[in-house]
Amino acid sequence: MAAAGWSSLPADLLTEISARLSSDADYLHIHQVCPHWRAFTVPPSAYRPWLVAGREGRGSGLQLIGEYSLRLVRGDAPGTGVHDPPSDLPYCCGASRGWLALVDDDQNPTRLVLWEPLSNTDISLPCLSLIT
Repeated sequence: MAAAGWSSLPADLLTEISARLSSDADYLHIHQVCPHWRAFTVPPSAYRPWLVAGREGRGSGLQLIGEYSLRLVRGDAPGTGVHDPPSDLPYCCGASRGWLALVDDDQNPTRLVLWEPLSNTDISLPCLSLIT
C-alpha cells in the first residue's frame, strides 16, 4: 500500500497549522503548495504592510519617490511566487489587505489600478483627470 502524499493532509490539520504561522513568508509558502492546501489555509489575522521585498546589497526592489509613494523596479523575486506588477503602472501609492494601488501619473488622465501580487489579479479604476 502506497503512503499518502503531503497534499492529502486532513483539512482540519492544515487549518490548525496555518493558523499558527507567524511570518508572512511562511503563509505564502504554505499557500503555494497545492490547491488542497490553499483551500484550507487560514489567512493571517493581522495584515501587515508587506509591500516590497528587497535583497540587501543588490537594490531593494523599490525607489522612494516621495513621502507616500514608491517606484516599482522590475525583476524576478525567485522562489516567492510574487508576480511582476503591470509594466505600464510604475508607482505604488497605497496598500490595503494585500492589494496595492498602482498609478501612472505621467499620463493624462492618470490611470489607477488595484493589483494583488500573489494571484496577479488587477482591477482597473476610473481614470483621474486634473482638476482645474
